Amino acid sequence: MLDDREPGNGLLPRERYCGDIPTPVYSLNVNANGYGSLRDFAAVLDAVAKSEFTNVSPVFLPNALFGEEKPYDPLTSVRLGGYWDLMAPYILGSGLFTGTQREDWMLQYLQRRGGLCMGMVRTHPSSSFWVVKQNIDDLYTLRYTLVLLRRDEVDRALVSFYGKLAQGLTRDTFIGGEGTCALPLDKFGRQMYLPPNSASNAYWLWMLRYVMVQDWDLDNDGKPDTLRLMFATPKRWLEDGKSIKIERAPTAFGEVSVVMQSHLKSGSVVASVTAPPRTPGKMLLRARVPDGWKVLSARAGAITLPVDRTGAVDVSSMRGKFEVRLKVTAQGQ
Repeated sequence: MLDDREPGNGLLPRERYCGDIPTPVYSLNVNANGYGSLRDFAAVLDAVAKSEFTNVSPVFLPNALFGEEKPYDPLTSVRLGGYWDLMAPYILGSGLFTGTQREDWMLQYLQRRGGLCMGMVRTHPSSSFWVVKQNIDDLYTLRYTLVLLRRDEVDRALVSFYGKLAQGLTRDTFIGGEGTCALPLDKFGRQMYLPPNSASNAYWLWMLRYVMVQDWDLDNDGKPDTLRLMFATPKRWLEDGKSIKIERAPTAFGEVSVVMQSHLKSGSVVASVTAPPRTPGKMLLRARVPDGWKVLSARAGAITLPVDRTGAVDVSSMRGKFEVRLKVTAQGQ
């Protein structure tokens, strides 16, 4: 709102008088509601500050404010703690605490106070359906995993990725439910709640998409600005002779295609990229090579491209179709 105000009068830009009247005006309604939202949201932040428990480590941010909820240890020791487990990813996914210490605290509380199993959130259900009272509600994990990927905490995110395959989907048939029992029920397997569940299967597809293609608003101004390619792929996907291929993947900037081929024995990884039609503020390409290997440098034709310690290459200057050749070496050589 601060950025969008017009410098001459300090008001928000002209908008329709109302839904039925298209005439653009400096609207008292729009400006009044803008002010009201800032005023009211200040009360939310004040309530959070008054409600957080700083006498425990990590600091506990309750969902029920003003002392109506106390810290849980472990989270699934009681039913309400299990439901804090389910609500925390929604709060994280809202972006309210992005880039702040409070985001760190919420993640740490999930990770250190028994909130996760195989990278998926746990719960304490009350239904007599369950033979075990501390189970996994993987359907609620999506925003937790996306926050990890935005923060580039790849290894933790990949635990969720493979945990979902191992626990959250049926063997060989890949059917998901809302939640699963942590222990087998009988010779036929473990209990699942409300399968088949398309949202549960979509959760895994979201993760699959985001390990290869990520479009983010990293400056938090409401507009996507960053495109990351192959940023969180499992390292074994680039063992010598293997390749990763995505075609016409939709992003906030338009469709993008990448083919990444591993030639470790020859000392290279080659990526063929078709950039999206709308140029991101930053576009990065990463080669997550297997353990024991390291990316040394990168070139696109005659252009030398900067590479960071994680093997990420800044390709923001590239347009259209281009090829990036990354020089790799076995560590210690």
